[in-house]
Amino acid sequence: MVLYSAYSAHRLRQILADIAGVLAIVGVIIVTSAVVGAIRALAELGRQLETAGGSISAGLVDAGERLGAIPLIGDSVAGPFRAAAGAGDAVSGTGTTVVDTVESLAVAAGWLVALSLIAVLVLVWLVPRALFVLRRRRAERMIAAGMRADTFALRALATTRLSALGRVHPDPGAAILARDTVAVRALAELELRRLGVARDRLP
Repeated sequence: MVLYSAYSAHRLRQILADIAGVLAIVGVIIVTSAVVGAIRALAELGRQLETAGGSISAGLVDAGERLGAIPLIGDSVAGPFRAAAGAGDAVSGTGTTVVDTVESLAVAAGWLVALSLIAVLVLVWLVPRALFVLRRRRAERMIAAGMRADTFALRALATTRLSALGRVHPDPGAAILARDTVAVRALAELELRRLGVARDRLP
């Protein structure tokens, strides 16, 4: 499968990285839900204010209506109750504002946390995996088009650690110039291993 290296050790690391990536996505969902839930819990105070203000307002309005029915003094006695009912409505409105503000904050924080963690996942996991797939496909197309070991050997000089090059030949560059076919093939295979392409794909 082109998504993974043709070499077992490299392929195993890629599979483990993919499993870790999927688990990380699940972790992002859990963390985001926890953050949103924690912030939304703060809205409970607003809901209590909303409920309490509504109850107080309704009670005072009811009391004002009852007192207002008293002949002669009803209007003067009911007036303070009606005014206090307005204060209850204000408390209820404050509670509604708190709930709306907390809800907006929870949504914004959820998006911020989710997008930040997803950006890290993209940079650490998805981008390297996508680049590997593109490099492997490109290399296989080039081999199919006729690219031979010499080119991959030259590429290995630029991409492979000096210690690995030294294990192939004391002077890999000189070996290529001397057309040492054994060394050239070994260098090419180093590059193919990095690209995840099976060595037997080379002619």
